[in-house]
Amino acid sequence: MDNVIGRKVRVKPLNEIPTYLHSYCKNFAGEIGVITGVSISPNEIEYRIDLGWETISTVTKYFDFIDEEENKNMAALKGYKSVAVIEFGSGCCKSTYHYAIYDDGTNYKPKDIVYVSGNATCPIASIKEIITPEEADLRFKKSITAEVICKIDKSAYENRVNNRKRAENIKKKMDKMIKVMDENKKYEMYANENPELLKLLNEFKEVSGM
Repeated sequence: MDNVIGRKVRVKPLNEIPTYLHSYCKNFAGEIGVITGVSISPNEIEYRIDLGWETISTVTKYFDFIDEEENKNMAALKGYKSVAVIEFGSGCCKSTYHYAIYDDGTNYKPKDIVYVSGNATCPIASIKEIITPEEADLRFKKSITAEVICKIDKSAYENRVNNRKRAENIKKKMDKMIKVMDENKKYEMYANENPELLKLLNEFKEVSGM
């Protein structure tokens, strides 16, 4: 158990996990994470594993340690032009990850919504920051093993949402105008049938400036 904090591990696939745990484990089975803590009880030792988008606690029979050689060579990416800094989670459970950006003709920038590799359960995220590979080496001591796959274009959807909001605002303005017109027509109509009401209406117009 010595020096396990920071070790990279792989959660076992569903076919190596008891069936009764499948509903709980299906979202992170086969995922790779890092051990961030250990809890010891009289019966067993539990390991807290940070998957980047979620933290789980489990025992050794449900994950495998990734040895140093595999960790060094495991899908280490090369040749990327920049690095996307992406945060998963919120509050005290927030974790920062780095994703390679290749020269694919797309101009990536902060706040872009992107599809990333290496996170089957939560592959869509927002870029917090874009840094150089050299800066990523200083911040992130391990190899970058995941990348930005593509930018998600939400412009058509955002246009539809904006148009719905505009239509709603226009309708509210029309309804307000029609309500005023209905009120005016109602007074005019009844005033034509009632001389006393007509007198009051003319007096109202005079004092109100209508």
